[in-house]
Amino acid sequence: MQIVKAQEKSMLQKVKEKQEELKKKEKELEERFVKEETKISLERREIEKREKDVDFREKEIEAKLEKEREKMKKKEEEFGKMLWDAAEKNNQRIEDMKKKNGEMVEDLFGTIKKSKGVSKMEIKRKIFDIFGDEPEFCAICSICCEKVIDYIALPCSHAYCGDCLMKVKNCPSCRTEIIKRHKFYTS
Repeated sequence: MQIVKAQEKSMLQKVKEKQEELKKKEKELEERFVKEETKISLERREIEKREKDVDFREKEIEAKLEKEREKMKKKEEEFGKMLWDAAEKNNQRIEDMKKKNGEMVEDLFGTIKKSKGVSKMEIKRKIFDIFGDEPEFCAICSICCEKVIDYIALPCSHAYCGDCLMKVKNCPSCRTEIIKRHKFYTS
């Protein structure tokens, strides 16, 4: 019986050792679990922080983009207004030039009508006063596309070279019947 008791004691000793070993392993596992859980928790917090930073940056970038869009829209509106104003100014200048040219042509034809006792040189000076020193306005005939030698003006205010106008009965531009022809001396 003593042998049995010794064997029991030995087995109990082994079981206690195994239990203590298991407790140590369990404690180690618990500590590892707590460490891993803490590590995971810290990583989650870091991820959440980064997500918040990313969200904040996205909102910040979106706000900047919106401001830039507004600036671009304002610039487009300003540019459109500038273009509109420039177009209006150009249209006004064109209208003013048309009016001035019409007045100059009227003045020219008035001078030609009154020129019965006036020399050709005086008429030529009057034309140069109206159109400038170099009569570039009459350099090329729009019918034959040649350099004009004998420049003829019609009452409808269109002008061509003399040779071309001798061949037609109506103005080539506006189809008005040619009643009178006024010859300009440009050389």
